[in-house]
Amino acid sequence: VLNGLITVASTALKLALVAWLRVGVDGWLVALIVGNTLGLVVAMRVVPYTGPRHFDFTAVKKTLPLSISVVPHFAALWALQLADRVLVATLLTLSVAGVYSLASNLALPMYMIVLGFGQAFMPDYAQAGQANRPKDALRRTIAMQVGVVSALCVACALLGPPLVHLLDRRYAGAAPLIPWLVL
Repeated sequence: VLNGLITVASTALKLALVAWLRVGVDGWLVALIVGNTLGLVVAMRVVPYTGPRHFDFTAVKKTLPLSISVVPHFAALWALQLADRVLVATLLTLSVAGVYSLASNLALPMYMIVLGFGQAFMPDYAQAGQANRPKDALRRTIAMQVGVVSALCVACALLGPPLVHLLDRRYAGAAPLIPWLVL
């Protein structure tokens, strides 16, 4: 829910500030900050958390290996997004890189949804691997996740191009890229 809220708020603000009000990079940055701040405020109200009275070194030792192990993954995702834009801008033109960035940003909510579904299905995967569960429990979980994610991606791939045409005709070049990026 929080990922969806942040994604929707940031995307709506980016569209309003960058595409409609033409604020540019400053508008993009403001939209990103406001969207994430909104997510933080909602998380502080929704997620039940009472901090420890003292710094818990044992908890940090337990969670640090898990946290550090995902840093290369997120660094690779960031580097991949940066590299493809640099490559497009180097091989083609900055305007083409801008169109590609727009298509990529419009496909980004689907990426967040796919990640969210992956996280949401983790408890099912953990339970399916237990010895007392039926043998086909894992197969059903995989089929359900693949079905839901595939249906959502196909819907986004079909609805993304018309959304670009609603924004501004100058961005029409992004429309054919969205299905490929989403899928």
